[in-house]
Amino acid sequence: RALDQKSYAEGEEFAKSADRLSENSWPYPKLLLAQCIIRSIMMGASTRPVDSFSPEGLRRLDEADRLLEACIRDAQKREEPLIASQALIERAGMAERLQREDEARSFVEEAYRIAPKEQHAATGYAALLEVRGEKDRAIKILEELDAEAGGPVPKRQLAYMLLNRRNGDDEERALALLSSLISMPEPFPLQFRCEMLCDALSLLARLERASEGERLIQSVPPGCLSALIQAALTARLEIIRGSEPTARGTLDTVETLITEETSETELEFVAVTLGMLGEYKKALPLWQRVAVGPRSMPLRQVLACAHRLGDHAEVLKVCARLRELGLEDANSVQIEVDLLLDDDLEAAISILQDYLRRNPGDSMIRLRLTHIGVEHGRNELIQQ
Repeated sequence: RALDQKSYAEGEEFAKSADRLSENSWPYPKLLLAQCIIRSIMMGASTRPVDSFSPEGLRRLDEADRLLEACIRDAQKREEPLIASQALIERAGMAERLQREDEARSFVEEAYRIAPKEQHAATGYAALLEVRGEKDRAIKILEELDAEAGGPVPKRQLAYMLLNRRNGDDEERALALLSSLISMPEPFPLQFRCEMLCDALSLLARLERASEGERLIQSVPPGCLSALIQAALTARLEIIRGSEPTARGTLDTVETLITEETSETELEFVAVTLGMLGEYKKALPLWQRVAVGPRSMPLRQVLACAHRLGDHAEVLKVCARLRELGLEDANSVQIEVDLLLDDDLEAAISILQDYLRRNPGDSMIRLRLTHIGVEHGRNELIQQ
């Protein structure tokens, strides 16, 4: 319960106590303890994953990995393949976030080998097959899982795989799956329900059935969507139908519903919708409210809006923040350098050199540094 409520420190204490009291090396408390550590580092208090980890965060993830190794050993000794499979999937997720893709794939394959009916193992293995281009086999695994368990996770994954394959009646089947998920009273994360609704609305338009969009939005069980999200979804539907003036009017109503209590997910959804209409001036303060943590996406959205609006001070502020967090990329570096070149050449050069030291293979940044060297007679900047 503590894990579900994001009370990770409390959850750790409960799991440690359970591990001490367990007999015969019961592996489940170790799994729960590792999950509490992983969620606290990868999610923190946010509803979205963080983008980078501190040295202390990496140390704690290593601690969680050792716990999972011990959990797997104990589970195998006790012949409990479901627990071992869950631990392997946790290790796979952690390895993927740390960009150890080969390691992640091997964990998923082993999890599916020892427990092919375990939901996380099956969905993880299906995702791996899709990446390898084996879409038909991946879809078959999910179809079997959906027929047996019928849970929302395989159903959602199956819908998106069908959308990607698009053979025969795949789109109609995907729409039916998404529609059934949208109308479920399941406590989905808001972002998932919104994503499914938007994808289903776009699919209706592609199938020339956009007139069914309002009924789809209304099929969401009461209490699952706020008035703000319902209005923003209506605006999305109007955009899809090509009625931008009506969408703008709807969004004017949406803005009046935003309060200090409006959630991060709601703010992002409205900001993206405003951006679809080119309303960057209205979207910018919403993205600024969201961009308070270490996540790169909202920061990049602030950067995009400010850049389009010509707000150079805000652009420089966000670029500096991205560098401070180690989240800058070639695009943000180029934008920052463009603004600095006339007023602070040395700062621009320093930013390029620092980025190149950490990304020596970036040919565009090398070319930019060379161009500055030629233009300003600085031979030491010319890259070989």
